[in-house]
Amino acid sequence: MLNSNIIHSIKTRHGHVMLPWRTLILSLLASGLYLFFGSAPESLIYSREAIQQGEWWRLISGHWVHSDHQHALWDIAALLIIGAMTEHYLKQNLFPILIASSAIISAWLWFFMPEISHYCGLSGILHSLLVIGFYQLRQRHHVHEFFIIILLSIGKTIFELIHGAAIFTNTVWPALPESHLAGIIFAMIYLIIKRAINQVAGGTRRVMPDGNNTNITLRARCQNPDNSNNEKPRITPT
Repeated sequence: MLNSNIIHSIKTRHGHVMLPWRTLILSLLASGLYLFFGSAPESLIYSREAIQQGEWWRLISGHWVHSDHQHALWDIAALLIIGAMTEHYLKQNLFPILIASSAIISAWLWFFMPEISHYCGLSGILHSLLVIGFYQLRQRHHVHEFFIIILLSIGKTIFELIHGAAIFTNTVWPALPESHLAGIIFAMIYLIIKRAINQVAGGTRRVMPDGNNTNITLRARCQNPDNSNNEKPRITPT
C-alpha cells in the first residue's frame, strides 16, 4: 500500500514521472556547501558566540552544513528519500516548512540549550519533514503506515535521548537528539495550526449569506439554458 502511494507521488496526473525538483535543488545545495566549504565551515555553522555578535544567518545556514562526509552522506540521502516521497503533497510549502523548522530548532537550542555552543546538520529539520510530509500522504491516500512511521521516529528519538547518541551514525560531532525532538514538536504544532485554519476556512465557506442562492441559480442556468418559450432552434434550409 505504501509503495504504490510513493510511486504515485512522483507521477503527474497524466502518468508521467514528475521529478521532485525542489528536493533536488536542496540536496544539491547541501552537497555543494559540503564540497565547497568542507566539514563544519566556521562561517556557516550554528555558533552561539557568533550569533550573539549579529551573525543571524547561522540560525538557518547551520542546518545545511555538516561535520564530516558520513554526516553529509546520511543527511543528504535522507533528504532525497523523504523529499521525493512527500514533495508532491507539500509542493510550494516545502521551502517555507524547512526554513521555519530551521529557525524553530535554532531557537530551541538558543533558549533551552545554552550549553550548546556549536551545531550543524539536517537531521533536525528532516524529522519535521518526515512528520508533516507523511501526514499529508496519509490525508490523501489513507496510508495507515503513517502512524507506524511516526511512532518509530518518536521511539528512535527517545532512545537517542536516553543513550545520548544517534542510532545509525557515528560522526565527528556527536549527534544532538534534542534537535530531532524539536523538529518533531515543530511539525506537530504546524499540523495542529494548519488543521485549525482549514476547519475555520471550511466553516466560513459553508456559511455564505446570500451567496448560495446565486450559486444555485447559476448552476441551474448552466444545466437548463434559457431558450425563449422552450422552442427548439429553427433551421433554415439553404
